[in-house]
Amino acid sequence: MTAPRPDPRNSGLQGPPSPAGSLVATGVRGAGLFARRADEPDWGDPVLGAMSALAALGPKPHRLSLQRFRRGYDRLGLLFGRTKAQTRVDGLHLSGATGPLHARRYHPPGRPRGRLVYFHGGGFSIGSIASHDHFCRFISHVSGAEIISVEYRLAPEHQFPAGVEDAIASLDAAARDPLWSSPDLPLVVGGDSAGGNLALIAAQQAGPGLIDGLWLVYPTVGGTLDMLDGNRRLPDSFGLPRETAAWFLNTYAPDPGARDHPWMQPGTALDCAGLPPTYLGLAERDLLFEGGMNFARRLDDLGIAQQTDVFEDVPHAFIHMIGVSAASHAAACRLGQGLDWLFNRAGTGPAQ
Repeated sequence: MTAPRPDPRNSGLQGPPSPAGSLVATGVRGAGLFARRADEPDWGDPVLGAMSALAALGPKPHRLSLQRFRRGYDRLGLLFGRTKAQTRVDGLHLSGATGPLHARRYHPPGRPRGRLVYFHGGGFSIGSIASHDHFCRFISHVSGAEIISVEYRLAPEHQFPAGVEDAIASLDAAARDPLWSSPDLPLVVGGDSAGGNLALIAAQQAGPGLIDGLWLVYPTVGGTLDMLDGNRRLPDSFGLPRETAAWFLNTYAPDPGARDHPWMQPGTALDCAGLPPTYLGLAERDLLFEGGMNFARRLDDLGIAQQTDVFEDVPHAFIHMIGVSAASHAAACRLGQGLDWLFNRAGTGPAQ
């Protein structure tokens, strides 16, 4: 089930450039996304180590104003996620639960191998199509996917279940509307972190045969504070501090009663027997790792075709660091290979 660690020397595209120290420092402090405790283990990647150390100098991200938190997160991929990926991008709108949603479409070089509807991460409260722009460019390039990245409604302006409702509606719209350059190709739904949560629920609610695969990057498969508090294997890790994870949940679902809804815990509370082939990319040093592994084991028990990659030396949110961190770049290449595996499973290439 678990694939070996990726080798940056075999990561497909050229390796990332060495970052300038001042750029890393400016970006980490400006984004305010990470926090690190003194007892956190060293990172194997020197850039990640430097970013973790610098992040310890700033405040916990949820203590910033919401506007600054969102602006910093959008800047993260711009500062640290740029690669040499060659993709063409255009804007469009998709039907959401209550109105049109902004979206971006990414065209890979050459004819696409498949289609991906993508929901960005950000704890249901931050993030946008801008925050994940460079990652979508990269994945489109390395996998040959034509991607539509969707900007769903965020909390606290739109609390649970607004994001879920938008995900379900926009996946249905993308599956049925002539939005694609090659609408006959396999359709996969995916996302990272909170976006993985939305992608999973949308897949569970989709009609039979609507999608061909599920692509999840360190997904939030449960929504309870007990789940987070029970994970004592990690310190307050750089990438997703425990306090910030709790703030995300309290912002998204401030009503404790809402947290009993099955949509808050789709990996355990919803029926997964009808899911399509699934790829999971998990960061071992991530607060959400144990939940992701439990979900992978559940898919195995149900007989769902699945592939899980475990990345040992990258943090939560590593997809925003692929332009400066060799370990993050290599892990992201493996994510692209996982998407390629789903396209192969759907019959567009030799079985793997």
